[in-house]
Amino acid sequence: MKHLFLVVICSIAVLGHTWAQESWQTVGRIENGQPVLTINKEQAISRYTRNLKDRSNIEARFTDVKIVAYNSESYALVFTGARYSSSFGMRKMGQNNLVANLTTSCTTSECITETMGCVPNYNGGDVAGCRPCSNGGTCTKTVSSTSLF
Repeated sequence: MKHLFLVVICSIAVLGHTWAQESWQTVGRIENGQPVLTINKEQAISRYTRNLKDRSNIEARFTDVKIVAYNSESYALVFTGARYSSSFGMRKMGQNNLVANLTTSCTTSECITETMGCVPNYNGGDVAGCRPCSNGGTCTKTVSSTSLF
């Protein structure tokens, strides 16, 4: 019985560690001091649009995805379209890699011009909340156990 308990605990630890690593994936780099996307934009837009519809019933038509720098250490991966804006939290890994948590996004149609409205907010861990729109507009958090794109 002790061996079975030990096997279960070890399995949970390994799977939990694997999931945490997979949620943060490299999507860009810092080149000459500027953030640069390293993912296929069209593929990311297509997959994310489909998954956002499936998981949160939001029919967004994104036309671009880019990295927005808030300062030298804080970034967001932002999908934009005519009506919606959706973002993923990012952080710098090592000297030049930028990773994004691809399992949690924040989406709005009511404060898309706000730089800090409806963006993921991490308080030290891997679990994010969505920072509210300053105008009180709706901000939808979408969470998945796998990458949203």
